[in-house]
Amino acid sequence: MTFMLIGIGIFCVFQKKMFLSLITVFLGSGIAAGLLLHFGLVAWHYGSIREAFADRLANATQRVLGDENLLGSTGGLDWGVWFEVVALRFPAQVSVVGWGWLFVFIGLGIALPLFLAGRSRSTLQLAFGLGIFFIIGAFSWYVLMPAHCIDHSGLSFLQKFLIPGMCLLLAVPIEAVFRILEAKGVPAWTRAFCYAPVAVIATMGVLQSELPVTPQKIAFEREFLKVADCLREIRPLATPQDFLACNLMRPTWMMMYYTKTRAVGVSTVEEFEKLKEKPKFFLLVPVNNPETQRLAQHLEKTYRVRSVCENQRLPFYVMETI
Repeated sequence: MTFMLIGIGIFCVFQKKMFLSLITVFLGSGIAAGLLLHFGLVAWHYGSIREAFADRLANATQRVLGDENLLGSTGGLDWGVWFEVVALRFPAQVSVVGWGWLFVFIGLGIALPLFLAGRSRSTLQLAFGLGIFFIIGAFSWYVLMPAHCIDHSGLSFLQKFLIPGMCLLLAVPIEAVFRILEAKGVPAWTRAFCYAPVAVIATMGVLQSELPVTPQKIAFEREFLKVADCLREIRPLATPQDFLACNLMRPTWMMMYYTKTRAVGVSTVEEFEKLKEKPKFFLLVPVNNPETQRLAQHLEKTYRVRSVCENQRLPFYVMETI
């Protein structure tokens, strides 16, 4: 994505769109800075750049192939599932308006600039083309790491890669209508109605986002401090050779950090039985589904509840081997 954005920036320079070039290069540098910061944190955690490279390479391999249970994958990659939960679902979620209206906007974005002339026409066509390029760039990531996208399809952050391109695709037809009416001498107050769809889409986006930030949401996030305290209490009870398990995969990275031990995600009885070495601690998050209940009953045979981490963020039982 970074190299693609820099390439677009260079293209815009040749097209004499300097401001657009600066914007795209700035976006590219932001993504690159985020990746470098992430790698720096991994290197700091391991204390070695070489180990950080090995960790990222192994992680990328698992995210591509989905052949290990590190990120929730339970076997070979299923492209049919990927197409359903990623290729079809992500664009519909990001566009807010759904697939039907999305196709309408794309069709208008292609057709309406043809009714304009000169600079207005070329600018809108370039903006539409950039939107397509941004979408292609996002999908290249989905294609290169399909297993990771499937495992995280229920979350919202992977869809956000599509936002820059989707914004341009939805904005071009609205701007084209505004400029066509302007060219025909339509009164300004009438042209203002062209931005009604913008207001509707923006309102829908805000309602479906984490906004507004309220005191209740801030208090909910602060509950994470209780989670961190509970994990720190486990640290003196375990050695670096020990490892713990959790029935949710995502918290295991956080658990490794605060407990200074290894961690693995185990969500079913079958996965637990496949472990060659049984974990010293099992952090059981009370998820309301039959598989978790079956796992809890199975763990009661060899584990006892040592403590309960009560909080609103991530409540869990600390279970220790008997």
